[in-house]
Amino acid sequence: MNSPSDVDARHPSVYSSIRWTSLAQGIVAASQLATGVVLFKLLPVEVFGIVAMAHVVTGFADQLRELGTRMALVQRKEITPEVLDSAFVVNLGVGLVLGAGVWLAAPWAAAFYRSEGLHAPLQALSAMFVIASLGQVGRALLTRGMQFGRLAAIDVTAVLVEASVTITLAAAGYGVWSFIFGELAMTLAATVGVWIARPWWPGLRVRRDEVRSLVGFGANLMGFNVANYFLTNADRLIIGRVLGAEALGLYAFAQRLTLFPMRSLSGVLVNVLVPRFAREQDDLHSFAAHFVRACVGIALLSFPVLAALAVLIDPLVALYAPKWAPAAVLVALLCPAGMIQSLTRTVGPVFVARGRPDLLFRVGMLAGVVALCGSLLGVYFGVIGVALAFVVTTALTAIPTFWLTLSQISASPRLLVRALEPVLSATIVTTLVMAGLRGVLGLGDEPSWARLGVVALLGAASYWGFVVLRRPPALDDLRRVAGVREAARSEPSAN
Repeated sequence: MNSPSDVDARHPSVYSSIRWTSLAQGIVAASQLATGVVLFKLLPVEVFGIVAMAHVVTGFADQLRELGTRMALVQRKEITPEVLDSAFVVNLGVGLVLGAGVWLAAPWAAAFYRSEGLHAPLQALSAMFVIASLGQVGRALLTRGMQFGRLAAIDVTAVLVEASVTITLAAAGYGVWSFIFGELAMTLAATVGVWIARPWWPGLRVRRDEVRSLVGFGANLMGFNVANYFLTNADRLIIGRVLGAEALGLYAFAQRLTLFPMRSLSGVLVNVLVPRFAREQDDLHSFAAHFVRACVGIALLSFPVLAALAVLIDPLVALYAPKWAPAAVLVALLCPAGMIQSLTRTVGPVFVARGRPDLLFRVGMLAGVVALCGSLLGVYFGVIGVALAFVVTTALTAIPTFWLTLSQISASPRLLVRALEPVLSATIVTTLVMAGLRGVLGLGDEPSWARLGVVALLGAASYWGFVVLRRPPALDDLRRVAGVREAARSEPSAN
């Protein structure tokens, strides 16, 4: 077995790491978008509703998997063979328990949602947790060593396998099972890829004190994930129960589009930030500077995409898939929540790196309770009411979340707001430009791909023109990530 400190001492630069992760996430995002575009044509709305119901259950179980301690391994300054063996045993045990739990919960979930078609697919998905548990330690070692090139290859391969299986089976008429087999194939491909990229064989050096330490860290992180899960899924749970599969399918479609930029772009930085922050956890000035620049970098890319989506979703749906037209208003409503969540995804690495998952748990508990209350109130006004409640609760919980996060790194909220101001201003200007062009060109009344393209291009030009004029420091970070400016390596300023 290689040295448990494992990792190559020649850690890649943060820009190189982000570049690799960006490349992977870009390919993954493009593949998922293309797959979704095809499936939106091939499958009825109800199928997406059943899949969303299944994901509520498997998503909840996935949050419990953090007890498997992957982030605890990444956060530790030093690891030993005993720690790795202990982590493997914990991960495998958690995977077996979660798999059995999802299998046993399937009939109850089908009864809760009043959807018999959910029972068998959900039981089939239970195998994912056992398969994924076998690769958690290896993935943690790759992340700890910032070996993001290898992780990129694994993730891209897995998502391409999923896309191939899902589209092939959907075209053959397998309906909801095309999603199920696609996800199982992706999980297997990712686990096999980890073992190939980072060969590591567990031993029998399991120590009870290490298990307790790992589980203690993972339990708080798991608590946050579970609570945060309700923030992002209480709405789906309630819609599926009260309004049914078709309403949930429309809502899931809207969330998939509005949270798509957040998951893709934030995922790039979150994967890189945990090991990066862990190494500078005692240098609060550098920590704060990197955190603020990360937030601005995410906003710089995700805000204009969501603004354009809110303005152009009606003609886009009318041109491509009219059966999804009822979801257009939901997409427009949820775009502001997508912007906020693209930023809140950065707070987790701060608490993990500072060794305070207990505070992360409290933040998640607050967000979860508020989200649940909002969804329960909003459902009385239908699916639009739930969407409005989601936006309001996301905004309300973001305030204490960022206040507590910034206090951990001795940074002022004013620092973050000042850094974000150029991006917010550019987004507002771009939204007004695109809305005006949409009206002038009659895009809402007589949509066409040509006019849609003109509005999108002019909107992008106005946004990036404004950004270049204001020149926020995060713009230089993006240029370095793209390899345009590798020479400048000075310590980033938070301003």
